[in-house]
Amino acid sequence: MRRANRARRPTDDHRAAVTAPAPSIATSANLRRKAVLQAQVMFTCNNRCWFCLDRNEVDGEFHGGPAVVPFATIAALLQAHAGSVDAVMFTHGEPTLHPQLPAMLALARDLDFAGRGVVTNGRRLADGDRARALCEAGANRFVVSIHGPDAATHNASVGRDAFVEAAAGLSQLVALRGEFDLELTTSTVASKLNLPRLADTLRWLLDRGADTAVVNVVRPTGHARKHFAKVVPRHAEVVAALAPLLELPHDLRRRIVLEDIPPCAAGPWVSLVGTLEAWVVPTTNESANAPVARGTTAQVAAETVSGEASAGQTVKHSECTTCAANDHCWGVWEHYAHAYGWEEFQPIVGHSAASSTAFERRVGELLPAHRLTQALPQAWQLLSWTLDGRRERLRLRIATDAGEFEVMVEAADAGRPAWIRRGHWAWSHGPGADAACLSAIEAIAAACAQD
Repeated sequence: MRRANRARRPTDDHRAAVTAPAPSIATSANLRRKAVLQAQVMFTCNNRCWFCLDRNEVDGEFHGGPAVVPFATIAALLQAHAGSVDAVMFTHGEPTLHPQLPAMLALARDLDFAGRGVVTNGRRLADGDRARALCEAGANRFVVSIHGPDAATHNASVGRDAFVEAAAGLSQLVALRGEFDLELTTSTVASKLNLPRLADTLRWLLDRGADTAVVNVVRPTGHARKHFAKVVPRHAEVVAALAPLLELPHDLRRRIVLEDIPPCAAGPWVSLVGTLEAWVVPTTNESANAPVARGTTAQVAAETVSGEASAGQTVKHSECTTCAANDHCWGVWEHYAHAYGWEEFQPIVGHSAASSTAFERRVGELLPAHRLTQALPQAWQLLSWTLDGRRERLRLRIATDAGEFEVMVEAADAGRPAWIRRGHWAWSHGPGADAACLSAIEAIAAACAQD
């Protein structure tokens, strides 16, 4: 059994103070994270990524479900969660291999899931008709996994000759965005296989039209744990590989998101760490055993985890309780700490106004949740107040007698399209806003313009 004291702890000399940014998500009584249902539709894939989370560590295959999950199973899942989550993402294996994926998307639309997305390697979307069919069925978000800007880099990560098809699939989605309201995200796993080209990959993806380029630091679970020495870099190596992107213009740099890394290890990218989504994982198959967004102290892990380092466990140091990011940090993957120690991790001390953006400070001062709640018409409710510092956008979810709708608030000088501009702010709205809603938004905008 691995004892806690075997992991190397940072000494006081190493524990340099790191200043935390203002939180990307405001701490408000009205806050809730965007809840996203994970619908696992396939237990097979046409790639064989070295770092796949879904493939079994022992034999590299998928377990826990049939190769093609029956439509009835997914329909029951959607019906059970309709109205309780914001969105659904069809994922696991390669979802576009499922012959009934369009029908699943159509059902999600009929059940009023606001977000209907597909996590994909993009290969089958090189067929423009197939990509269009998914959009017509109701898809409004795609997360396309691309791990290099060229065939050599990407194919080395996915174990197949896949780059040409993946790049073509991304291009098809970019083209369809002119006809459909699509959110296009890319996912690049930062591993030892692509670190030398990581910065180039992200530049290439942003140039190709990705709205957001997510960097997922490889998790040492599943296939990645089996091939740990081949694929898992130190967090510091990932941060160093991203350094050239610090020179990007602000509008481009804020479209990069760094995930699956403790904030204290993210260096200059700390303000871009994390997600505004809380995934809802069903408990009907192997995903019930997937890691959840919490950690235990190393001492507790030492008492409860037998054998060598656990593949699916995150742990925290006793010092983590003093960190400003402790409440929303997953901790460190047990196997990572076992292999690399704790020297990279020092508690983040407090946060200061100087470390937040001017937009975040102004929103916090002028548009706090309690003020907007007071400005709403009687019987209306502010369901969520989400400050996205990365995109410099405040997202409001409002409930009325007739339903729910979303309002986006940005700086008036941001240069992006908006419905109305008043004072410091540009106001836009999502689907579901009727004439009464628009009138109320205009009144709120006018009131807030008096500051």
